Amino acid sequence: MTNKPPSDPPEMEAADRIDPNQLKVRCPVCKSFARWKDNAFRPFCSEACKKRDLGNWAMEAYRIPGPPADPTAETKSPPKKGEEE
Repeated sequence: MTNKPPSDPPEMEAADRIDPNQLKVRCPVCKSFARWKDNAFRPFCSEACKKRDLGNWAMEAYRIPGPPADPTAETKSPPKKGEEE
């Protein structure tokens, strides 16, 4: 008779077996692996990638698919301080 360790119950999810101290995720900017735990920049690997991502949003590099906006449509600006609607 062999002495095998018990296997995980079938209902146990893969995520339940992950050691959070060893969990690494891919940085969404540079695609390198970064530790999840104790990472002040997560999900990014570094402050540089975090800032690069913010810059991409600011420069409108990220787009949500959909029909183009109608440039002739009137947009209502919020009232200025002290003005009524």
